[in-house]
Amino acid sequence: MGMKQRVLLVLPHPGIDNIAESLVGTLTEYDFKVLAFNARGSSSLESVWQEPILTRLSGLEWRNLPFQAVRVSKLIRDLKPDVIHTTDYKCAIIVSLVKIFTFSRIPFLLNRHYNKTHHDLNRKHVYVDRFLQFIATCVVVVSYAQKETLTALERCPAQKINVIHNGVEIDRLKVDEIVVSNLVKEFREISKFSLVAVGRIHSQKDYPTLIESVEYVKRLGYDIHLYICGNTNRLEQVILDKKVAELNLTSNI
Repeated sequence: MGMKQRVLLVLPHPGIDNIAESLVGTLTEYDFKVLAFNARGSSSLESVWQEPILTRLSGLEWRNLPFQAVRVSKLIRDLKPDVIHTTDYKCAIIVSLVKIFTFSRIPFLLNRHYNKTHHDLNRKHVYVDRFLQFIATCVVVVSYAQKETLTALERCPAQKINVIHNGVEIDRLKVDEIVVSNLVKEFREISKFSLVAVGRIHSQKDYPTLIESVEYVKRLGYDIHLYICGNTNRLEQVILDKKVAELNLTSNI
């Protein structure tokens, strides 16, 4: 039996990256050896962070970026991974800087989770994203819409991009029969066409565009109803409620 492929995972702490534990489980299941994480915080009690094979790197902040780059560089030299993988923006910047200054040829897998938020900020972020994609060996995105953004707006070579949709861990799903019963009653069709959008109430989800689409479909003469289901953000919900009222969709959404 050959040696396990060694993957250096450079990720933020699980409080903002809930795929960390899943990544460790999946990589271990497929016989990879997980070498390290980059944790912004050191107080997490999640089981995955207690694994002795993981090396904790705390304090990942902009002012500490040079220091962290040196630490990651030392990690790479000591651990000799077969591939480096990250899903986080700041972590990706550190890995890219390390690869440039150390002339490292270790493959770098960049996983893009953010998208709209960076393009809403300013073009500086787009330039940084282009830099990260240039350094990366492979870029993984979660949808073909995101791939289109990378190729059209960020000029990322299409051959570098792989689309892998977010997975669902069936074993971790917990069904609440009462909630299910209430939702069935709530979603009984009151229109000919009923749509359900699932996702947290956040600007990154771009619900205003979806609401405008409902208004457009309604103007075409279709009887439509939209349900938006997700953890609420009070400020964002006020914005959405105002838009629904302005478009006269109170009885449709």
